[in-house]
Amino acid sequence: MVVMRTVLIFLLFFLLVSVGIRQGLEMVGFQPYIGLISEKLDHLERNHDQVDIVFLGASDYGAAIDPVELDAAMAASGCQERSFNFGIDGLNAVEFRWLMEQLQAKFANKLPRLIIGIPSHNYQLSEGRSTRTQFFLNFSNLYYYLYDIWNLPRQKMARARMLMDLALKYGREAGQGGELYEWLFDGQRGSSDNSARIARIDARRGYLADATVNTPQELQQLAERVGQIVQEVDTQYRSDYYDRLYGEGTQRRMTPLIDTARRLGFDVGVLFGPSLSHYLASATVQRHLRGAYPEIPVWHYNDPKQWPELFDAANLANATHLNASGAKAFSQRLAPDLCAWVRGRRVPVTSGVELSSS
Repeated sequence: MVVMRTVLIFLLFFLLVSVGIRQGLEMVGFQPYIGLISEKLDHLERNHDQVDIVFLGASDYGAAIDPVELDAAMAASGCQERSFNFGIDGLNAVEFRWLMEQLQAKFANKLPRLIIGIPSHNYQLSEGRSTRTQFFLNFSNLYYYLYDIWNLPRQKMARARMLMDLALKYGREAGQGGELYEWLFDGQRGSSDNSARIARIDARRGYLADATVNTPQELQQLAERVGQIVQEVDTQYRSDYYDRLYGEGTQRRMTPLIDTARRLGFDVGVLFGPSLSHYLASATVQRHLRGAYPEIPVWHYNDPKQWPELFDAANLANATHLNASGAKAFSQRLAPDLCAWVRGRRVPVTSGVELSSS
């Protein structure tokens, strides 16, 4: 009995010390190397005076926005603003919030305009351990994880499974004091393994997508898949149930992010680019957001019927991501609307948005 009590006291002490050290490191601003997130933040720290617009989103943003093409097209419209693609695979709402705070700190003298999209629902809760998941699975983020998962446009059982995964993950990560060694002494930053990627970040202003060459058979399959998704979504979109589930649910997920960006001082816009993984959510939530935030731009390009050229199979890497030619086409199409926004003019009605003149 005495031995068991001693063991329990030791485990509790170890847990409290481990959690305390982790939270203390985070409070003083310590950041481990977390892959592409760290590399893009490093770029902005070195070049904060050369960025006027930041696109913050998940992999659909990473694949869709080519800043070099966008900036050239904006210059042709008479705007000299420079953009940066901060698209990160699987970027979830908790990471969104943290990154907005980091961006505010790095652009303290002059904040860029911030354009955001739908956060990913990929919390990597069932995957292997990584420095990224360890860093964000802390107790200061627990409420935001619970809030976002509860509002995911999913059936209740699916959300319940994600909440169970979250509880198990937190239980395992909380006491992993040994992993602090990796945090403090991670040797990957600047290694030969990622130097080429860092060079591409610098050269392409955050855009990293490779050119995709699909076979004729793959192009045919993509075209059929686009048509299939559109037909399925159009059928579901007519249902009030799906409008509430996807429209109101996604609005509840995005509202804290929009409010946080505005509280931090950003001039914020919302962009739904071509990505059929978000087709149902963006088709419903864009109307909700325009009603809730009439003073901010909400661009909706995620519509194959209105923008068929953006969903041409030749412009797609797969059914949910653009390839390099698609990113070029979309960036050039988006440029006039962004130029109108930065000049304080009304955004063309073709984008489905109107802004009051400043």
